[in-house]
Amino acid sequence: MKDFFKYMLATMLAMVIMGVFAMVMSLVMLLSVAAAGEQKPVVKDGSVLRLSLAGVVNERAVDNPFAELLGNEMLQEQGLDQMLNAIKAARDNDKIKGMYIEAGALSADFAVMQELRAAIADFGKQKPVVAYGDTYTSGAYYVASAAQKVYINPSGMILWHGIASQPVFYKDLLEKVGVKMQVFRVGTYKSAVEPFTNTEMSPANRAQVESYINDIWGGICREVSASRNIPVDSLDALADRYQFLADADDYVKCGLVDSLTYVDGLRGKLREMAGTEKVNLVEAAEMAKLYEPAKADDKVAVYYAYGSIVDAATTGLGAGEAEIVGDKVVKDLDELMNNDEVKSRGAPHQLRWRQRLRLRANVACRAVAETEKTGSGFDEWIGSFGRLLHVLRCRLYIRRCHDPDRQHRHLRSRARCHRPAHREAGTSLRCGENQ
Repeated sequence: MKDFFKYMLATMLAMVIMGVFAMVMSLVMLLSVAAAGEQKPVVKDGSVLRLSLAGVVNERAVDNPFAELLGNEMLQEQGLDQMLNAIKAARDNDKIKGMYIEAGALSADFAVMQELRAAIADFGKQKPVVAYGDTYTSGAYYVASAAQKVYINPSGMILWHGIASQPVFYKDLLEKVGVKMQVFRVGTYKSAVEPFTNTEMSPANRAQVESYINDIWGGICREVSASRNIPVDSLDALADRYQFLADADDYVKCGLVDSLTYVDGLRGKLREMAGTEKVNLVEAAEMAKLYEPAKADDKVAVYYAYGSIVDAATTGLGAGEAEIVGDKVVKDLDELMNNDEVKSRGAPHQLRWRQRLRLRANVACRAVAETEKTGSGFDEWIGSFGRLLHVLRCRLYIRRCHDPDRQHRHLRSRARCHRPAHREAGTSLRCGENQ
């Protein structure tokens, strides 16, 4: 029995020691990463900017030291603002001789890819740009096609296909578990609740989805057509044939790439671009540290608001997600409003309304929280007081009316809908059914 307790205590002590050692080592690595991030890189003459089109690219990246320590680019998140700053800094740096785009499995919204591609095209007007990859996803190829030369591994593939929308419907599943959804919806094209109420897309939703899908795909084809000198009809035909299954030589014949080459052949092309025997590749994250915006007396404030809108910052295991914290936004907007150097910052009365509301209207905030998911987003919420107030209009309307029996127009029959007195006076609390 004594031996049992002895071995058990020894095991527990060893576990405690290992836990403390792991915590110390993690702290040391985090401090090392933080210290390295504060240092500005030294760019050597004959350097080439390396832009990786792999992993997730968002409007702004959330710092994740653990993903960086693992060294897997697919786990890392890149910020569009950081990549754009790196491209601008490299364009104006005489020691950077060109750009090398390393393509892969890219996950990004179309608006992000479009802005990134435009920056690459602008860079290519002054310095050479080459792209290479073993595999090009459709988005990665769209961005990489802005390069003057596009190469692919002889065993590589290009996933060139169209765009589709595949909504999932939960109505039957909810009925099986005894859940019935009650939805109040205003507007024919308000389709966010359809997965819970329908078993298929409504004609109005199908029409609007087809409209924006065709617009996005048409924009992609037109830009790729201009860069690669391939007719739009040919790009559509290539997408219909699903080029993922094509031979690499066919990519050259149809003009998607310039030639096939291995990594050693690519290195020779990079040496020729840099004009040196040894090419120094500079990562976008490092190059972005050298970006310095132009100085001016009059400034236009650009406020980045990306992520889910919350009242307080998330702590603990879920702290890695991008968030728009209400109190912080109010503080930042107040500083911008009182900054005399900023000449464009939105109407002052709008900022005052945001501060008075304190961004506590959780329903209204979350209704427009995610730009890419809902199509409206935080920018419209900041720019339009009416949209933010609409969710609260029923309660405010009843409070402002002298007649206690008067209901909100959305809830009254049409026979009782008449123009209230305070609307005649020009108040801003207008209640339109289609608003």
